[in-house]
Amino acid sequence: MSGKRKLLIILLLIGLIWRLAFSWQPMERLTLFPVVDDGFYSLNIARNLALGAGMTCDGVHPTNGFQPLFVFLAVPFYWIFPQNKYLPVNLVLSCLSFLSVISGLLIYKLVKHLSHEKAALFAVLLWCLSPTVIEFELNGLESGLSVFFLLWTTYYYLTKVRNQKAGAINHIFLGVLLGLAVLTRIDGLFFCLAMFLDYLWVNRRQLVEIRLPASQVISACILVCSPWFLNNLFQFGHIMPVSGQAVRQISLSPIISGFPTDLSPALEGGIPGAYYLSNIKQSLSKLGRAPLIEALFWPGLLLGLNWLGYLLLTFFIGGGLILIGCTREKDFSKISQMNFILGYCAIMLIAYCFYVFGQWYYVRYYFPLISISILYSGFFYNLTLEEPRLSPLAGKTLKWGSLVFLFLSLNYRLGERLFSTPDWDRQKHTPYYQTALWVEKNLPPDAVLGCFQSGTIGYFVPQTVINLDGVVNQEAYLAIKEKRMLAYIEKSGIEYIVDWPGMVEAFLWQASPPNSPRQKIFLLESGLKNYGVYRVVN
Repeated sequence: MSGKRKLLIILLLIGLIWRLAFSWQPMERLTLFPVVDDGFYSLNIARNLALGAGMTCDGVHPTNGFQPLFVFLAVPFYWIFPQNKYLPVNLVLSCLSFLSVISGLLIYKLVKHLSHEKAALFAVLLWCLSPTVIEFELNGLESGLSVFFLLWTTYYYLTKVRNQKAGAINHIFLGVLLGLAVLTRIDGLFFCLAMFLDYLWVNRRQLVEIRLPASQVISACILVCSPWFLNNLFQFGHIMPVSGQAVRQISLSPIISGFPTDLSPALEGGIPGAYYLSNIKQSLSKLGRAPLIEALFWPGLLLGLNWLGYLLLTFFIGGGLILIGCTREKDFSKISQMNFILGYCAIMLIAYCFYVFGQWYYVRYYFPLISISILYSGFFYNLTLEEPRLSPLAGKTLKWGSLVFLFLSLNYRLGERLFSTPDWDRQKHTPYYQTALWVEKNLPPDAVLGCFQSGTIGYFVPQTVINLDGVVNQEAYLAIKEKRMLAYIEKSGIEYIVDWPGMVEAFLWQASPPNSPRQKIFLLESGLKNYGVYRVVN
C-alpha cells in the first residue's frame, strides 16, 4: 500500500473517531452540539412510524413536514429499541458518522479524478476535521445524507455518463441516484436541473440521439420520488412539504425578518427590496463557513481581535491570487466538467434569497454548497502549494507550514467543542433539553402543550406537544397564515404554551385579530431563563 493511501486511511479514521466521539456524548451536551432542535422533529416522526402511529410528530396531526429518506432510514432503530429515547439517537448519529467516511472517500475520488492525488488528500483533510462539516453532518437531520448523494451522483455522472457512451443501465442508475437525492432533500430538484442542463449542453450536437438515454434518466428519477409527491398531493393538497411553506411564511414575521412590522401581507403585494438585500448579505456571510476560509479566519476571532481574522483572510486570498499567477499553465478542462455544480450553487442561492427565505437556517440550507467548496479547496491547494513557481525550500516551507497549521487548528477547535464544560449560567436561554426536563417535572403528565419550537421538548416529554409554527403541522401553518392562532390554540385544547416570549408575541398576538383578549393566556413563574410558560384559560 502506498504512503498516500495510508495517509487517506489515517485521515478517514481520525474523522470517524471525532464523529463517533460527538455522537456518544451525554444528551445534555449532544443537544447543544451538534444535534439541533429541528433534528428531533425528524427523529420523533421516525419513532412514531416505528410505533405504528403513522407520519406524525405529535401523535395528533399527520404531517409531511420532513425529508422522507432520512426519516425512513431512522425507523429501524426505533423498531429495535421502541421504548428508548436515547440509544436510537446515538445509533443514528453513528451511522451518519460511517456514512461521512464514504463521503470523504467520494471527495477523494472526485478531486483525484479532476486534479491530483495530493489535492484530493488536502480536500479529505478539510472534510474529516472541519467543525462546520461535523456540525451539520450530525445535526439529527438529513444534511449529511443529502451531501452523500450529491457527491455520489456527481462522481457517477462524471465517470460513467457525461463523456461516456453509457448504456441503459448507467442512465437508469443515474436516474435512481437523482431520485434518492430528491427524497433526501427536496431542493435536490435544483441539482437535477443543473445536471440535466449540463447533459444537454455536452450533447447539444446530438440532441436526437440522446432522447432515449435522457428519457431513461428522467423516468427512473420520477419513478423513485413520485410516490412521495403523490402522497403529499392527495393527503395534504400540495406536492411540497408543509415545512417549506411554513418557513416561507414565518420568515416574514418581525422576530425573524428583523423588520418592525409583519411582512407576510407582502407575499401578495411585493416584498420590500431591503428584505431581499438582507437575504443576500446573510447568504454571503454564511458561505464564509466554508472550511478553508473558516480555518484561517478563526484564530483572530479566538484572540478577540476581529481585525486579525480579517487580516489573515485578506492575506490568504491575496497570497493565493499571487501564487496562482506564479503557477505553470494548466489544463482546466477536467475541472470545468464540474461547472454544472456551480450552476446548482447559483440556483440554490437565488431560490433561498428570493423565494424560500429562512435566513436563520441559511448555514444548514447551504451545507451542500459549503461541502462543494471543499472540492474547490483541493483544486486551489494544487495550484497554490503543489505547483507554484517558488524555490524548492520556500515551496516546501509554505506547504508544510500551512498543512501543519491547518491540522492543528482544526483538531484544536474540535477538542474545544468536545471537552469544554458548558457554562449554563452564560447560556442566552435555557437549552431545549433542560427545558424538556423542567416541563416533564413541573407540568401535569396528561397536559396538552403548544410550542412554536417543539422539536426537543416534543421528543422527550410524556405530555402531548403540538407544534405551533407549522413546520410539522399544516393546521398551525394555516392558522398563522390566516391570523387565527389564538382560535386554533383554543380549538386544539392546548393548556400550556412553552416558548420564548418573543416567539409568542410574534406568532400569537401579532398574528391574531387586534381585539383578541390577552387575559386568556397569562405568564406563569417558570424559573426558566428567557423562556415563558403560559397558562391558557378556555
